[in-house]
This record gives sequence, structure tokens and C-alpha cells, in this order.
Amino acid sequence: MNKFTFFVALFLSMGIWGCEDKEENNKTVVPIECDCNSEKIGEISGEGTITFFKPEKEEQKFFHYYGNQYWITIKEKKSTFHYIICNQKFLKGKFDTLEKTKKSIKIKFSGTERKLCKNSPRIVGSTDAVHVYYYAIIELTSIEEL
Repeated sequence: MNKFTFFVALFLSMGIWGCEDKEENNKTVVPIECDCNSEKIGEISGEGTITFFKPEKEEQKFFHYYGNQYWITIKEKKSTFHYIICNQKFLKGKFDTLEKTKKSIKIKFSGTERKLCKNSPRIVGSTDAVHVYYYAIIELTSIEEL
């Protein structure tokens, strides 16, 4: 087994933690319960896209739990990084149009990267051994449209 496959298998076996389940209102933004209080990983900045994420299948608890939130996505060659924005009020309505569309907007951002909430549902579904998907929470300190 090569190192890459080993680390992907290790990552998947560890699972991902998060907040307790709660009902979500599909019509308004409902911030995740642990908000920006989860453990700090470090500072992050870069360019990516912002999307208002709405899960399509409710049987995928992870995506349903973290759905109806603004997500920042960064795509690299063999990795996709998803950051769920915990301080939605920081956006000050700049990206409200994304709630009604499935579009994304290119952005430049910075903030504090945080772990997913303790006890969150695990990611369900197939994971590609060639492509790594990463999920974390971000507390934004700056964001601008490109």
C-alpha cells in the first residue's frame, strides 16, 4: 500500500466530528451550533469560491447538518478543501443572491481555520482514493469578490 492510499484510509477511518443533530430551516441560514467555538487549527488565506450549500439528499447526515450554510471551496490538483463559514453575519448580505442559486463567486479571503464540531455526523458516501476531500470550519476575518 503506498503512502497516499494509507493516509486516505487513515483519514477516513478516523471519521469527522461535529455538533449534535438539530432541525434545520431550509429557507433561512441557520448557523451551526458550535459556531466559531470549535478548536482552532490555524490561520488561512487564499483564493477560492463561495457558495450557499444546500444538500440534495437528506440521507447524507454530514451534508444535511452542514447544509444551508455558506461554504468556501478551494480546488487543487488532487484535493478539494471545503470551509464552512461559522460567522455568517460577517458577510453582511454581500452574497445573499447565492441562497437562491447554485452558483458560486470567486473570492479572496482570510480567517481562522477550526475543526468541525465535536460529535458531528461522519461523511457518508464513496471517497475517491485519488482525490482527497477536506472539511473544516472557518471564522472569516476578510473576504472580497474577485
